[in-house]
Amino acid sequence: MKKVLLILSLFVAGTATLTSCNKALKKDVKDLDKQVADLQAQNAQLQAQANTTSAVLGANEPITATTTSFDSNDSARTVTDTYYFKANNYSTQYIQDNGDGTFDVYIERFSDVDWNEGAEFGFTYDSATQMMSNQWCEQYWSDNDPYGDYAYYPAGYTGSTVNITLTSFNLLTGDINVSVSAAADVNFSTNYPYWVPNSPKTCSTSFSFKGKLKYMSSL
Repeated sequence: MKKVLLILSLFVAGTATLTSCNKALKKDVKDLDKQVADLQAQNAQLQAQANTTSAVLGANEPITATTTSFDSNDSARTVTDTYYFKANNYSTQYIQDNGDGTFDVYIERFSDVDWNEGAEFGFTYDSATQMMSNQWCEQYWSDNDPYGDYAYYPAGYTGSTVNITLTSFNLLTGDINVSVSAAADVNFSTNYPYWVPNSPKTCSTSFSFKGKLKYMSSL
């Protein structure tokens, strides 16, 4: 009889211990679930902050530009880069409504805080004809070679050719997808040596950009 009572006592004690362990295990699982949920929330917050920072810096809307020129031995020289930074206002990407159905567009990106390397371009868009005018562009950089550090193609200059292709352009939202190609011939390079990497050699530049422009009010 004593043995039976002892066995029953041990069984009851074991059952109580097991119940206690189950409760502790359930609590641990709940704690782990809460930690996982907290980590997921923190991760989502960090991702949102990263996306915001990326957008502010311009990393989500870069300009990729390439300039090809020639050295004194007629060997091709290529400068290519992707520029990410932008200003936090409209100064590096805007649409200016001129109030007559035309819109001035300007876009720039750079890669350093001193603004020594970057690319920019602009044009005037006629909403009635969907034609462009005043097309110009520039890529500028900084290196230690003996040649010039930019290629500039102004509008309206003989020998400077700029072609801008709009894949898409929404005047209401500011969304734009655009590519740019430019070239300077020998005459332009000779007449304006400070605008080309190596006068009197020819040069050419190409851009691509896809992003959203900030709207400015009518003049």
